[in-house]
Formats: sequence, structure tokens, C-alpha cells
Amino acid sequence: MTTLAGRLAGLHATDPASVFLAARARLDGTPVDAIEDALYGARSLVRILGMRRTMFVVPALSAKIAVAQDKSYGAVQGVSTKVLFLLAADGRIVRGRPLGSWTSTLYRWAPLDAWLPGGIVELETAARAVLAEAQRLQEWVGDARVTPRFRTPLERELCS
Repeated sequence: MTTLAGRLAGLHATDPASVFLAARARLDGTPVDAIEDALYGARSLVRILGMRRTMFVVPALSAKIAVAQDKSYGAVQGVSTKVLFLLAADGRIVRGRPLGSWTSTLYRWAPLDAWLPGGIVELETAARAVLAEAQRLQEWVGDARVTPRFRTPLERELCS
């Protein structure tokens, strides 16, 4: 089941029965129990919300991806590592207390608002400064189009 979902880049899952129908159509004779176990027992498959709010069943984030293959620093890393990095870079999550002792390299993660109620004031201030600078530049150049360059989507969101 997990291999099938991975090769197809996911199974359509908006309707609960569609996962079972898609799997049974492609894997002849797959018992319903095996599909349920992959979803709810072993949790090797998870339901995610995809494009246009469509549900899909995809392999759990234990998959590996190659990063910077053509570079000397290229590596293989877990998808979950990449997802956590992107969420943190976007200012949505923060790294909390390490698991185990203070020397551990495994961390708990928390939503930014749960960790710091009110968010990071400096980030909001920086985003507003970028917007203010873009407005000053717009006044200076007149009719030319000026688009502020935010470092993250969160900065753009804070100023909208």
C-alpha cells in the first residue's frame, strides 16, 4: 500500500471509500484490513490536505529525498526534516526543549503562537520597515511599479 501511494504521488481520499477503491483497483485482492492497518494501525499512510482542499493519502514522512545532488554538500535527508525546516523558516514553528538531556540533537517543535503568545515582534517590525521603504521608494520613482521584497511569506502576511 505504501509503495503504491508513493509511486502514484498519493491516492485520492476526499471520499473515505475512494482510498479503498483506488488501492483495490491497482493491487488485485488487497484485503480491506491491510488498507485499514496502513492507515490506522501502522500509520504508514496518512491523509493530507492537498491542492484545492482535496484530501490525499500519501506515505508517512519517513521518506528520504536527495538535496543538492550536484553539489559537494549534497545529502539525503528525511522529508520531515525538510518540512520542519521550511515551517521554521516561515516563522510558523519554533524548536523547543531537546528530547533527553541538554546535549541531545532531537528536539520538540511547537507552533510559534503557542511558544511565544503574540509572535515575534521584531519580525513584524522588520516586515513593516520593508513595506515603509517600498512606499518611500514608490513616492520617489512615481509611476514605476515597486514591489516590496519580503524574506518570508509570513512577513508578507503581517503587512497585508
